[in-house]
Amino acid sequence: AAGVDVVVPRELDGFVATRAFVMEFCEGFRFTDVDRLVLHGVDRTAMGARALHATACQLMEIGVFNSDPHAGNLLCQVRETAAWPVLLDFGNCIRLTQDQRLAYCRLLVALSEASVTKAREALDNVGLRTSQSDTRPERDLEYMMWMFRDTGNSKEAKKSRDEFFAMRKQQREADLAEIGATTKEERKKAKKQVARYPNKIPDEFILFIRMMMLVRGLCTQLDVQLPFMRIFEYHARRGLISLHPCRTRALTWLPPSAPAGCVARPNANTEELRRCLRAIIASCCSERPGLGVQVCVQVGSACIVDECGGVLGAVDPRPMTSSTMVPLADLSRLPLLLAAMLEARAGRLKYDVAVGNLLEGPCSGPTLGDALSFRALQAPGSAYVGVGRSAREILAGSSAADLKNNDAMAARVCRALAPSTEEHAHYLPLGAGYACAAALSL
Repeated sequence: AAGVDVVVPRELDGFVATRAFVMEFCEGFRFTDVDRLVLHGVDRTAMGARALHATACQLMEIGVFNSDPHAGNLLCQVRETAAWPVLLDFGNCIRLTQDQRLAYCRLLVALSEASVTKAREALDNVGLRTSQSDTRPERDLEYMMWMFRDTGNSKEAKKSRDEFFAMRKQQREADLAEIGATTKEERKKAKKQVARYPNKIPDEFILFIRMMMLVRGLCTQLDVQLPFMRIFEYHARRGLISLHPCRTRALTWLPPSAPAGCVARPNANTEELRRCLRAIIASCCSERPGLGVQVCVQVGSACIVDECGGVLGAVDPRPMTSSTMVPLADLSRLPLLLAAMLEARAGRLKYDVAVGNLLEGPCSGPTLGDALSFRALQAPGSAYVGVGRSAREILAGSSAADLKNNDAMAARVCRALAPSTEEHAHYLPLGAGYACAAALSL
Protein backbone atom coordinates (compact mmCIF):
# COMPACT_ATOMS: atom_id res chain seq x y z
CA ALA A 1 0.00 0.00 0.00
CA ALA A 2 2.89 2.38 0.72
CA GLY A 3 4.76 1.52 -2.44
CA VAL A 4 7.75 0.51 -0.29
CA ASP A 5 9.11 -3.01 0.16
CA VAL A 6 9.32 -4.26 3.76
CA VAL A 7 9.27 -7.73 5.28
CA VAL A 8 6.59 -8.72 7.79
CA PRO A 9 6.85 -12.26 9.22
CA ARG A 10 3.72 -14.29 8.50
CA GLU A 11 1.95 -16.33 11.15
CA LEU A 12 2.20 -20.10 10.98
CA ASP A 13 -1.02 -22.00 10.27
CA GLY A 14 -2.19 -24.01 13.23
CA PHE A 15 -0.22 -21.92 15.74
CA VAL A 16 -2.57 -18.92 16.08
CA ALA A 17 -4.75 -18.36 19.17
CA THR A 18 -6.47 -15.39 20.78
CA ARG A 19 -3.66 -14.83 23.30
CA ALA A 20 -0.58 -15.98 21.38
CA PHE A 21 0.62 -16.96 17.93
CA VAL A 22 3.80 -18.17 16.23
CA MET A 23 5.44 -16.33 13.31
CA GLU A 24 8.07 -17.46 10.83
CA PHE A 25 11.77 -16.83 11.47
CA CYS A 26 13.30 -14.01 9.41
CA GLU A 27 17.00 -13.57 8.78
CA GLY A 28 18.59 -10.22 9.49
CA PHE A 29 20.67 -8.10 11.81
CA ARG A 30 19.87 -5.20 14.11
CA PHE A 31 18.42 -2.29 12.14
CA THR A 32 20.72 0.30 13.75
CA ASP A 33 23.95 -1.72 13.52
CA VAL A 34 25.82 0.92 11.53
CA ASP A 35 28.99 -1.20 11.15
CA ARG A 36 27.14 -4.08 9.49
CA LEU A 37 25.13 -1.68 7.35
CA VAL A 38 28.43 -0.25 6.06
CA LEU A 39 29.88 -3.75 5.62
CA HIS A 40 26.97 -4.75 3.38
CA GLY A 41 26.94 -1.41 1.56
CA VAL A 42 23.42 -0.53 2.72
CA ASP A 43 22.30 3.06 2.13
CA ARG A 44 21.30 4.17 5.62
CA THR A 45 19.22 7.10 4.35
CA ALA A 46 17.21 4.88 2.02
CA MET A 47 16.76 2.27 4.75
CA GLY A 48 15.58 4.89 7.25
CA ALA A 49 13.19 6.34 4.66
CA ARG A 50 11.69 2.87 4.05
CA ALA A 51 11.08 2.43 7.77
CA LEU A 52 9.44 5.87 7.98
CA HIS A 53 7.24 5.19 4.96
CA ALA A 54 6.17 1.86 6.44
CA THR A 55 5.27 3.50 9.76
CA ALA A 56 3.39 6.36 8.09
CA CYS A 57 1.46 3.94 5.88
CA GLN A 58 0.37 1.92 8.92
CA LEU A 59 -1.01 5.01 10.64
CA MET A 60 -2.40 7.08 7.76
CA GLU A 61 -3.56 4.51 5.22
CA ILE A 62 -4.21 1.25 7.07
CA GLY A 63 -5.24 2.55 10.49
CA VAL A 64 -3.30 -0.13 12.39
CA PHE A 65 0.13 0.74 13.72
CA ASN A 66 2.78 -0.79 15.93
CA SER A 67 3.24 1.60 18.83
CA ASP A 68 6.58 0.04 19.84
CA PRO A 69 8.92 0.38 16.81
CA HIS A 70 12.21 0.59 18.75
CA ALA A 71 15.53 -0.63 17.37
CA GLY A 72 15.06 -4.12 18.78
CA ASN A 73 11.85 -4.59 16.80
CA LEU A 74 13.39 -3.96 13.39
CA LEU A 75 15.94 -5.93 11.43
CA CYS A 76 17.80 -5.28 8.22
CA GLN A 77 17.63 -8.19 5.81
CA VAL A 78 20.17 -8.29 2.97
CA ARG A 79 19.60 -10.43 -0.11
CA GLU A 80 22.26 -10.22 -2.79
CA THR A 81 22.22 -6.53 -3.86
CA ALA A 82 19.04 -5.45 -2.04
CA ALA A 83 18.12 -4.72 1.60
CA TRP A 84 14.74 -4.57 3.34
CA PRO A 85 13.53 -3.53 6.79
CA VAL A 86 11.98 -6.42 8.73
CA LEU A 87 9.13 -5.35 11.02
CA LEU A 88 8.89 -7.46 14.18
CA ASP A 89 6.81 -7.74 17.35
CA PHE A 90 3.26 -6.59 16.61
CA GLY A 91 2.11 -7.35 20.13
CA ASN A 92 1.38 -3.71 20.93
CA CYS A 93 -0.69 -2.62 17.93
CA ILE A 94 -3.26 0.16 17.97
CA ARG A 95 -6.28 -0.09 15.70
CA LEU A 96 -7.84 3.25 14.76
CA THR A 97 -11.42 3.75 13.68
CA GLN A 98 -12.05 5.26 10.26
CA ASP A 99 -12.84 8.65 11.82
CA GLN A 100 -9.69 8.57 13.96
CA ARG A 101 -7.47 7.68 11.01
CA LEU A 102 -8.94 10.48 8.89
CA ALA A 103 -8.51 12.94 11.78
CA TYR A 104 -4.79 12.15 11.92
CA CYS A 105 -4.58 12.47 8.12
CA ARG A 106 -6.19 15.92 8.24
CA LEU A 107 -3.88 16.90 11.08
CA LEU A 108 -0.79 16.10 8.99
CA VAL A 109 -2.18 18.03 6.01
CA ALA A 110 -2.87 21.01 8.29
CA LEU A 111 0.67 20.85 9.69
CA SER A 112 2.15 20.74 6.20
CA GLU A 113 0.22 23.95 5.41
CA ALA A 114 1.15 25.53 8.80
CA SER A 115 -2.53 26.40 9.25
CA VAL A 116 -3.57 27.28 12.81
CA THR A 117 -7.25 27.00 11.92
CA LYS A 118 -7.04 23.58 10.26
CA ALA A 119 -4.61 22.22 12.87
CA ARG A 120 -6.84 23.25 15.76
CA GLU A 121 -9.91 21.74 14.11
CA ALA A 122 -8.00 18.52 13.39
CA LEU A 123 -6.74 18.31 16.98
CA ASP A 124 -10.31 18.76 18.19
CA ASN A 125 -11.31 15.79 16.04
CA VAL A 126 -8.34 13.80 17.35
CA GLY A 127 -9.46 14.67 20.87
CA LEU A 128 -6.49 16.69 22.14
CA ARG A 129 -7.03 19.93 24.02
CA THR A 130 -4.66 21.85 26.26
CA SER A 131 -5.12 24.62 28.79
CA GLN A 132 -4.18 27.13 26.05
CA SER A 133 -6.07 25.67 23.09
CA ASP A 134 -8.73 28.38 23.34
CA THR A 135 -6.48 31.36 24.01
CA ARG A 136 -3.25 30.36 22.22
CA PRO A 137 -4.13 27.82 19.51
CA GLU A 138 -0.95 28.64 17.61
CA ARG A 139 1.07 26.98 20.38
CA ASP A 140 -0.61 23.64 19.70
CA LEU A 141 0.52 24.02 16.09
CA GLU A 142 4.07 24.88 17.23
CA TYR A 143 4.25 21.72 19.33
CA MET A 144 3.04 19.45 16.54
CA MET A 145 5.34 21.12 14.01
CA TRP A 146 8.25 20.48 16.37
CA MET A 147 7.25 16.83 16.77
CA PHE A 148 7.35 16.41 12.98
CA ARG A 149 10.58 18.32 12.35
CA ASP A 150 13.19 16.76 10.07
CA THR A 151 15.39 14.06 11.55
CA GLY A 152 19.12 14.41 12.21
CA ASN A 153 21.94 13.27 14.45
CA SER A 154 21.92 13.45 18.25
CA LYS A 155 23.65 16.84 18.31
CA GLU A 156 21.04 18.37 16.01
CA ALA A 157 18.25 16.74 18.03
CA LYS A 158 19.56 18.28 21.27
CA LYS A 159 19.90 21.70 19.65
CA SER A 160 16.33 21.56 18.34
CA ARG A 161 15.02 20.45 21.73
CA ASP A 162 16.87 23.22 23.57
CA GLU A 163 15.60 25.85 21.12
CA PHE A 164 12.01 24.68 21.50
CA PHE A 165 12.09 24.71 25.29
CA ALA A 166 13.77 28.14 25.24
CA MET A 167 10.90 29.42 23.07
CA ARG A 168 8.37 27.97 25.51
CA LYS A 169 10.15 29.69 28.39
CA GLN A 170 10.02 33.02 26.58
CA GLN A 171 6.30 32.51 25.98
CA ARG A 172 5.70 31.88 29.69
CA GLU A 173 7.62 35.05 30.54
CA ALA A 174 5.51 37.01 28.05
CA ASP A 175 2.31 35.56 29.53
CA LEU A 176 3.38 36.53 33.03
CA ALA A 177 4.21 40.06 31.88
CA GLU A 178 0.84 40.30 30.11
CA ILE A 179 -1.09 39.67 33.33
CA GLY A 180 1.19 42.01 35.29
CA ALA A 181 3.02 39.41 37.41
CA THR A 182 6.39 41.05 38.04
CA THR A 183 7.40 40.27 41.63
CA LYS A 184 8.49 36.83 42.78
CA GLU A 185 5.33 36.36 44.83
CA GLU A 186 3.05 37.44 41.97
CA ARG A 187 4.85 35.14 39.53
CA LYS A 188 4.47 32.21 41.93
CA LYS A 189 0.71 32.78 42.23
CA ALA A 190 0.29 33.25 38.49
CA LYS A 191 2.39 30.21 37.53
CA LYS A 192 -0.62 27.92 37.30
CA GLN A 193 -2.59 30.53 35.38
CA VAL A 194 -0.06 30.61 32.52
CA ALA A 195 0.88 26.92 32.61
CA ARG A 196 0.29 24.85 29.50
CA TYR A 197 -0.92 21.29 30.16
CA PRO A 198 -3.30 18.80 28.49
CA ASN A 199 -6.94 19.03 29.52
CA LYS A 200 -8.03 16.19 27.28
CA ILE A 201 -5.81 13.58 25.67
CA PRO A 202 -6.98 10.31 24.08
CA ASP A 203 -5.16 7.08 24.85
CA GLU A 204 -4.14 6.41 21.26
CA PHE A 205 -2.57 9.88 20.99
CA ILE A 206 -0.13 9.00 23.78
CA LEU A 207 0.92 5.89 21.88
CA PHE A 208 1.01 7.90 18.66
CA ILE A 209 3.52 10.31 20.23
CA ARG A 210 5.49 7.37 21.58
CA MET A 211 5.67 5.89 18.10
CA MET A 212 6.86 9.24 16.67
CA MET A 213 9.64 9.48 19.24
CA LEU A 214 10.80 5.90 18.72
CA VAL A 215 10.88 6.18 14.93
CA ARG A 216 12.72 9.48 15.20
CA GLY A 217 15.19 7.77 17.54
CA LEU A 218 15.88 5.14 14.87
CA CYS A 219 16.79 7.87 12.39
CA THR A 220 19.00 9.54 14.98
CA GLN A 221 20.87 6.28 15.60
CA LEU A 222 21.32 5.86 11.85
CA ASP A 223 22.52 9.49 11.66
CA VAL A 224 20.36 10.29 8.64
CA GLN A 225 18.47 13.43 7.69
CA LEU A 226 14.95 12.77 6.43
CA PRO A 227 11.93 15.04 5.76
CA PHE A 228 9.85 13.58 8.59
CA MET A 229 6.71 15.64 8.03
CA ARG A 230 6.83 15.36 4.24
CA ILE A 231 6.86 11.56 4.44
CA PHE A 232 3.89 11.43 6.81
CA GLU A 233 2.07 14.12 4.82
CA TYR A 234 2.46 12.05 1.65
CA HIS A 235 0.66 9.09 3.20
CA ALA A 236 -1.91 11.37 4.88
CA ARG A 237 -2.88 12.79 1.49
CA ARG A 238 -3.04 9.27 0.02
CA GLY A 239 -5.30 8.27 2.89
CA LEU A 240 -7.68 11.17 2.23
CA ILE A 241 -7.63 10.76 -1.54
CA SER A 242 -8.57 7.08 -1.15
CA LEU A 243 -11.98 8.19 0.15
CA HIS A 244 -12.94 9.03 -3.43
CA PRO A 245 -13.53 6.02 -5.72
CA CYS A 246 -11.36 5.86 -8.83
CA ARG A 247 -14.35 6.34 -11.10
CA THR A 248 -15.00 9.81 -9.61
CA ARG A 249 -11.43 11.10 -10.00
CA ALA A 250 -10.21 13.44 -12.71
CA LEU A 251 -8.22 11.66 -15.41
CA THR A 252 -6.99 14.78 -17.23
CA TRP A 253 -6.25 18.39 -16.32
CA LEU A 254 -9.01 19.65 -18.66
CA PRO A 255 -12.50 18.40 -19.48
CA PRO A 256 -12.66 16.61 -22.82
CA SER A 257 -14.66 19.40 -24.45
CA ALA A 258 -15.69 22.97 -23.72
CA PRO A 259 -18.41 23.24 -21.06
CA ALA A 260 -21.83 24.07 -22.34
CA GLY A 261 -23.71 27.20 -21.34
CA CYS A 262 -21.98 30.02 -23.23
CA VAL A 263 -24.67 32.32 -24.60
CA ALA A 264 -22.56 34.02 -27.26
CA ARG A 265 -21.92 32.45 -30.62
CA PRO A 266 -18.28 31.38 -31.05
CA ASN A 267 -16.06 33.04 -33.64
CA ALA A 268 -12.40 32.92 -34.57
CA ASN A 269 -11.39 35.36 -31.82
CA THR A 270 -13.28 33.63 -29.03
CA GLU A 271 -11.99 30.24 -30.16
CA GLU A 272 -8.38 31.51 -30.05
CA LEU A 273 -8.99 32.98 -26.56
CA ARG A 274 -10.51 29.69 -25.46
CA ARG A 275 -7.49 27.70 -26.71
CA CYS A 276 -5.07 30.05 -24.92
CA LEU A 277 -6.99 29.84 -21.65
CA ARG A 278 -7.16 26.06 -21.78
CA ALA A 279 -3.39 25.90 -22.33
CA ILE A 280 -2.79 28.25 -19.38
CA ILE A 281 -5.16 26.27 -17.12
CA ALA A 282 -3.46 22.98 -18.01
CA SER A 283 -0.01 24.49 -17.37
CA CYS A 284 -1.02 25.90 -13.97
CA CYS A 285 -2.67 22.66 -12.86
CA SER A 286 0.35 20.57 -13.89
CA GLU A 287 2.72 22.87 -11.98
CA ARG A 288 0.61 22.88 -8.81
CA PRO A 289 -1.05 19.55 -7.96
CA GLY A 290 -4.42 20.01 -6.27
CA LEU A 291 -5.22 23.25 -8.08
CA GLY A 292 -8.68 23.84 -9.54
CA VAL A 293 -9.42 26.72 -11.93
CA GLN A 294 -12.58 28.34 -13.28
CA VAL A 295 -12.43 31.11 -15.91
CA CYS A 296 -15.45 32.97 -17.24
CA VAL A 297 -15.16 35.89 -19.69
CA GLN A 298 -18.14 38.23 -19.95
CA VAL A 299 -18.62 40.90 -22.61
CA GLY A 300 -21.59 42.91 -21.53
CA SER A 301 -24.28 40.41 -20.67
CA ALA A 302 -22.83 37.71 -22.91
CA CYS A 303 -20.56 34.89 -21.78
CA ILE A 304 -18.00 34.32 -24.52
CA VAL A 305 -15.72 31.84 -22.68
CA ASP A 306 -16.48 29.46 -19.83
CA GLU A 307 -13.55 27.13 -19.07
CA CYS A 308 -12.34 25.07 -16.14
CA GLY A 309 -9.72 22.50 -15.21
CA GLY A 310 -7.89 20.75 -12.42
CA VAL A 311 -9.37 19.14 -9.32
CA LEU A 312 -11.33 20.20 -6.27
CA GLY A 313 -8.38 20.15 -3.89
CA ALA A 314 -5.05 18.67 -2.85
CA VAL A 315 -6.87 15.74 -1.21
CA ASP A 316 -9.99 15.78 -3.39
CA PRO A 317 -9.19 14.39 -6.87
CA ARG A 318 -12.64 14.95 -8.31
CA PRO A 319 -12.63 17.19 -11.40
CA MET A 320 -13.34 20.90 -11.24
CA THR A 321 -16.34 21.80 -13.39
CA SER A 322 -17.82 25.08 -14.54
CA SER A 323 -20.69 24.57 -12.08
CA THR A 324 -18.56 23.73 -9.02
CA MET A 325 -19.29 26.07 -6.11
CA VAL A 326 -16.15 27.99 -5.06
CA PRO A 327 -15.82 29.81 -1.68
CA LEU A 328 -15.59 33.30 -3.15
CA ALA A 329 -16.10 34.87 0.28
CA ASP A 330 -12.78 33.39 1.45
CA LEU A 331 -10.99 34.41 -1.77
CA SER A 332 -12.29 37.99 -1.72
CA ARG A 333 -11.20 38.44 1.90
CA LEU A 334 -7.47 38.63 1.09
CA PRO A 335 -7.43 42.03 -0.69
CA LEU A 336 -9.52 43.49 2.14
CA LEU A 337 -7.05 42.20 4.74
CA LEU A 338 -4.09 43.59 2.81
CA ALA A 339 -5.83 46.94 2.36
CA ALA A 340 -6.61 47.12 6.09
CA MET A 341 -2.96 46.39 6.91
CA LEU A 342 -1.76 49.18 4.61
CA GLU A 343 -4.28 51.64 6.09
CA ALA A 344 -3.17 50.73 9.61
CA ARG A 345 0.49 51.23 8.70
CA ALA A 346 -0.38 54.64 7.25
CA GLY A 347 -2.11 55.59 10.51
CA ARG A 348 -5.56 55.98 8.93
CA LEU A 349 -7.01 52.89 10.62
CA LYS A 350 -6.72 51.57 14.17
CA TYR A 351 -7.04 47.96 15.18
CA ASP A 352 -8.54 48.87 18.58
CA VAL A 353 -11.87 50.07 17.13
CA ALA A 354 -14.79 47.84 18.18
CA VAL A 355 -16.08 45.52 15.44
CA GLY A 356 -19.67 46.15 16.46
CA ASN A 357 -19.02 49.87 16.18
CA LEU A 358 -17.91 49.35 12.58
CA LEU A 359 -20.84 47.17 11.58
CA GLU A 360 -23.89 48.42 13.47
CA GLY A 361 -23.23 51.37 15.70
CA PRO A 362 -21.62 52.46 18.98
CA CYS A 363 -20.89 49.45 21.17
CA SER A 364 -18.06 47.75 23.00
CA GLY A 365 -16.68 44.24 22.74
CA PRO A 366 -14.09 42.65 20.47
CA THR A 367 -11.99 44.97 18.36
CA LEU A 368 -10.94 44.75 14.74
CA GLY A 369 -7.59 43.45 15.97
CA ASP A 370 -9.39 40.70 17.92
CA ALA A 371 -11.31 39.68 14.78
CA LEU A 372 -8.11 39.45 12.75
CA SER A 373 -6.34 37.44 15.45
CA PHE A 374 -9.16 34.90 15.92
CA ARG A 375 -10.39 36.20 19.28
CA ALA A 376 -13.82 37.60 18.49
CA LEU A 377 -16.51 34.91 18.38
CA GLN A 378 -18.70 33.53 21.12
CA ALA A 379 -17.63 30.25 22.67
CA PRO A 380 -19.43 26.97 21.85
CA GLY A 381 -22.50 26.46 24.04
CA SER A 382 -23.37 30.16 24.36
CA ALA A 383 -26.94 31.38 23.94
CA TYR A 384 -26.38 32.41 20.32
CA VAL A 385 -24.48 29.30 19.30
CA GLY A 386 -26.37 26.56 21.11
CA VAL A 387 -25.22 23.11 22.14
CA GLY A 388 -23.03 21.16 19.73
CA ARG A 389 -22.36 24.02 17.32
CA SER A 390 -19.89 26.87 16.95
CA ALA A 391 -20.37 30.46 15.86
CA ARG A 392 -17.92 29.78 13.06
CA GLU A 393 -20.13 27.01 11.66
CA ILE A 394 -23.16 29.27 11.76
CA LEU A 395 -21.40 32.05 9.85
CA ALA A 396 -19.82 29.65 7.38
CA GLY A 397 -23.29 28.27 6.65
CA SER A 398 -24.51 31.60 5.25
CA SER A 399 -26.16 31.21 1.86
CA ALA A 400 -25.32 33.17 -1.29
CA ALA A 401 -28.42 35.30 -0.71
CA ASP A 402 -27.23 36.06 2.83
CA LEU A 403 -23.79 37.08 1.59
CA LYS A 404 -25.31 39.56 -0.88
CA ASN A 405 -27.21 41.33 1.93
CA ASN A 406 -24.52 43.41 3.67
CA ASP A 407 -26.85 44.71 6.37
CA ALA A 408 -28.09 41.24 7.26
CA MET A 409 -24.54 39.83 7.35
CA ALA A 410 -23.32 42.73 9.48
CA ALA A 411 -26.10 42.03 11.99
CA ARG A 412 -25.32 38.29 11.93
CA VAL A 413 -21.62 38.89 12.58
CA CYS A 414 -22.42 41.24 15.47
CA ARG A 415 -24.67 38.64 17.11
CA ALA A 416 -21.84 36.10 16.88
CA LEU A 417 -19.31 38.35 18.63
CA ALA A 418 -18.30 37.47 22.17
CA PRO A 419 -18.91 40.03 24.94
CA SER A 420 -15.20 39.87 25.85
CA THR A 421 -12.03 38.33 24.45
CA GLU A 422 -10.21 37.25 27.57
CA GLU A 423 -10.69 33.48 27.46
CA HIS A 424 -11.35 32.14 23.98
CA ALA A 425 -9.78 32.23 20.54
CA HIS A 426 -12.21 31.31 17.77
CA TYR A 427 -12.07 31.69 14.05
CA LEU A 428 -14.01 34.37 12.16
CA PRO A 429 -14.37 32.98 8.62
CA LEU A 430 -16.60 35.60 7.00
CA GLY A 431 -16.70 38.30 9.62
CA ALA A 432 -13.09 39.37 9.13
CA GLY A 433 -13.83 40.39 5.55
CA TYR A 434 -16.99 42.27 6.51
CA ALA A 435 -15.22 43.98 9.41
CA CYS A 436 -12.32 45.06 7.17
CA ALA A 437 -14.72 46.31 4.50
CA ALA A 438 -16.60 48.34 7.11
CA ALA A 439 -13.35 49.74 8.54
CA LEU A 440 -12.06 50.73 5.09
CA SER A 441 -15.31 52.50 4.23
CA LEU A 442 -15.01 54.91 7.19
